[in-house]
Amino acid sequence: MVLLIGMVMGCSSWWSKVEDYDGDGHASSVDCNDADASIHPEVQEVWYDGIDQNCDGNDADQDLDTFVAIEHGGADCWDDPSSVKAGFRPVSGQGWSEMTAEEVHPDAEDPPYDGVDQNCDGAGEFDVDGDGETTDSFPDHEGAIGADCDDGDPDVRPGATEVWYDGVDQDCSDAEEWSDFDADEDGHPAGYHGGTLYDFDGVEEDCNDDGADADEDGVADGAAFFPNNDLDIGYDCIDANCDGKDADQDMDGWLYLRPNYEEDCEDWNNPAVFFRHDPTQVGDCWDEPGSTPVEFQSLTGIQLDADEVTPGITDDVVYDGIDAAC
Repeated sequence: MVLLIGMVMGCSSWWSKVEDYDGDGHASSVDCNDADASIHPEVQEVWYDGIDQNCDGNDADQDLDTFVAIEHGGADCWDDPSSVKAGFRPVSGQGWSEMTAEEVHPDAEDPPYDGVDQNCDGAGEFDVDGDGETTDSFPDHEGAIGADCDDGDPDVRPGATEVWYDGVDQDCSDAEEWSDFDADEDGHPAGYHGGTLYDFDGVEEDCNDDGADADEDGVADGAAFFPNNDLDIGYDCIDANCDGKDADQDMDGWLYLRPNYEEDCEDWNNPAVFFRHDPTQVGDCWDEPGSTPVEFQSLTGIQLDADEVTPGITDDVVYDGIDAAC
């Protein structure tokens, strides 16, 4: 009986020794390399050296977000939680929160414009639509602002082809809310175009905004038409100053339909040609300022001007030889 107990005790001592071959105090069942005393579950891991020192099965995912560092064949672009990797601090002064390495990985949500590639896809933080132009709404790390006025639409960017009158500033050049309606770029939005009447508060509308079709000298027709144009010529069937009429040189609001004018200028009362004019205001009998026809020379010495001879007024001065009310 004594011999049997001795044999059992001796066998137990022998078995406990073979469980820990490298003598590091950890049995083979938990020691992933029982031939190397420097490898066991309580050893501090040396990351990315190809050796699993602490036997947890992980040598290349230091932040424990389940993604291997990109430098070691994985897709995690920031894996070391002990320091902030260069380029992973958010833009300051914009209210963005600082991030940790474990929050940066391929499955993370990546809010734009914070300056951090949180999902490691390499896409531009300030060019969300990928059109090559950065947003004009958020500054980058250097405080610079781009020129893309709609960073959610790749067809809207500086240099894009402008589609006029659609309410969208494709080329991001609009300084005013009405600029998409100024195809000839004369500083006045269209008042009438393509059968549509436009009205913009606080600005005088253009009567010809054609910026596409050029005439023989290569200049778009609409560029010669704009409000208060001093080069307007009366009775040429063209409303160059956009006052709504061509046959009102004295600017009294009444048209003088000289002989054959209605035949020569068939569109004299067309709002598409003579913008926003009231065609009922016709019948002026003296329209040319600066010269006085014989029939309008005063007999009393009190001379009237062309704009004082207007249909509808009360002609209070009698015996002066002037039909002031036409």
